[in-house]
Amino acid sequence: MWLLLGSAKERLSPPAMTGVVCWLAGESCQQESSSRKRRARTGSGQAFIFRPFTNVGSRPLERVKEARLRNTRGDNPRHLNRLPAVVPQSLHLSPLAFRAGFRGVLSVPSSSPQRDRPLVSIIVPCHLGTPAQADLLAETLQTVCAQTSQDYEMILVDDGSPVPVAPVAATYPWATTVHQDNAGPAVARNTGIARSRGRYLVFLDADDHLLPCALAAGLDALVRHPEAGFAVGPREEMTFEGEPVSWSVAPPPPQSSIYLPLLRFDWYIIPPSSVMFRREVVEAVGGFRDPWGADDLDFYLRVSHRFTACCYQAPAVTRYRRYSTSSSRDGERMLHSIRSVYARQWALVEGDPEAEAAYDLGLRRLTDIFLDCVVENIEDRLCLGDRTTALRSIRVLMAESPERWKALLDRSPDAADLGRAAP
Repeated sequence: MWLLLGSAKERLSPPAMTGVVCWLAGESCQQESSSRKRRARTGSGQAFIFRPFTNVGSRPLERVKEARLRNTRGDNPRHLNRLPAVVPQSLHLSPLAFRAGFRGVLSVPSSSPQRDRPLVSIIVPCHLGTPAQADLLAETLQTVCAQTSQDYEMILVDDGSPVPVAPVAATYPWATTVHQDNAGPAVARNTGIARSRGRYLVFLDADDHLLPCALAAGLDALVRHPEAGFAVGPREEMTFEGEPVSWSVAPPPPQSSIYLPLLRFDWYIIPPSSVMFRREVVEAVGGFRDPWGADDLDFYLRVSHRFTACCYQAPAVTRYRRYSTSSSRDGERMLHSIRSVYARQWALVEGDPEAEAAYDLGLRRLTDIFLDCVVENIEDRLCLGDRTTALRSIRVLMAESPERWKALLDRSPDAADLGRAAP
């Protein structure tokens, strides 16, 4: 077989395999029978053929992996026509990649030793309280199976679910279910990290969707930006029922140093599946910590303080499900959590005027957001007749934001009656 890099070509002498990639920048690709050399051609005379062999003549595969490929048609970022600077050894694109705009397909035989270590590990913490949540998990897993890049494993961590996760996951390929006592999503993700084998990690919530080119887009970004420790892509949003929302979502800004922007809360990463991490980055920061709700923010701040990012603006890679029962809508819990997260950051910013200003602004912004959530929680709990937890939230609001409490009194007689019982 021949490997063509632009106009250069090298003779390969691999063992017989069925996996072949033809990643083309131009118009056509022609492959001949296995008894003859493969060749590819384009109108510009540049083409790329790669097969993930154990060796290339006397040169180790690692040197081929580092070979830079040129792109003759990099003018269409929407369809990701730009070729990667480094070819991952086990990058595995299904025929669906054509529909996502990729000019090639790579397949690795299921019997290949490369399947022993997947390229990407998708870690899904699961706490299923109802059959409806099990149905949402099934939707989520279906979106994983539709990925254009198929070189992955799924690690589902059953975080002490009342509804077992294993029966939901049983029919999905490359899925492993791990059970633990209920300890929260941060601990569940760490359990998944410990059981995973991929070179890249994606953290997917059990009710969100991966869009078809999510893994391919993240891999493409990290391959083209070897200096980046993680890649952040755009998201879409949906209602709880899975319907499109009426608003659009801005993509992440094209930044590489994102610690201060995240600390200022200029923008935020949501959901976790909009990011692909290199394994060594996750291991370097010690995984997730559990600050009672804002474990994602804590993790992103620690990672972005040590590593640069690649933030790309297309394509969208994940679809975030919005509904009021999300844990992030528990105002009291989140106030406690974000203050714990920021307290951990103070040692990193103290003495730096710009960083201290970012710290103050971000903490103030997040405090305002979750005090508004406390107001919503009070109204929701009063509607449900849950006076005990509503009273607890009223006490928090009276102490933290008298102006919000006064505004609530003006429109809610029930809150006023209950507030008189608050010491």
